[in-house]
Amino acid sequence: MEDLDIIEESDGYRVRLELDDSPEQPYDDGAPPIFQLDGDRSDYIKGYSAEAFNKQAEPYLDAFRSFESTGRQLELFERYLRIFHGTLSVQDWHVGYSGEYAYLAFDTAAWRESVGAPETVAAEDYLSEVRAWAEGDVYGYIVERFREYTKTYNDGRVEEGEEWELVDSCYGYYGRQYAEEAAREALTDHVDAATEVN
Repeated sequence: MEDLDIIEESDGYRVRLELDDSPEQPYDDGAPPIFQLDGDRSDYIKGYSAEAFNKQAEPYLDAFRSFESTGRQLELFERYLRIFHGTLSVQDWHVGYSGEYAYLAFDTAAWRESVGAPETVAAEDYLSEVRAWAEGDVYGYIVERFREYTKTYNDGRVEEGEEWELVDSCYGYYGRQYAEEAAREALTDHVDAATEVN
């Protein structure tokens, strides 16, 4: 029997989660600039090579690369961001792990202004979706309705049974907590809609 990740059941409906086995890279126009760093640092002095993980990071690549051979690339780049771009928070994930990608996010004053973010936004975890994506922590929800059925075949046989019928599904939730919240909300919407009809 299949082991289903059922979150909740209500009034003949249920919602379950399913891992998204081929999630897309998170892309959000509102996200702060994020770099993807090459984590292979066998030559410490060489520093990290970087690519823009999102378009917001592209204007800062040259500055980051200019500190490559200093042996203090991350430290100097953070100082540069704070002095010249009004950055309040620089966050990294997976830095120092050899052979794997690392990620660096930062909230420049220009980015905060463009999205209307208050200074308190610096307390947020800018890399939560990236981390979920990289670790395979991406889900979809599936809303199903319980139904009983009767099938009558041409030869006169009658078959009765029951099943869970697909009603709704949506994928691309980065992190289980967000997936569960969306799943419960979707279930409530379907139960409420069915109640209104009846």
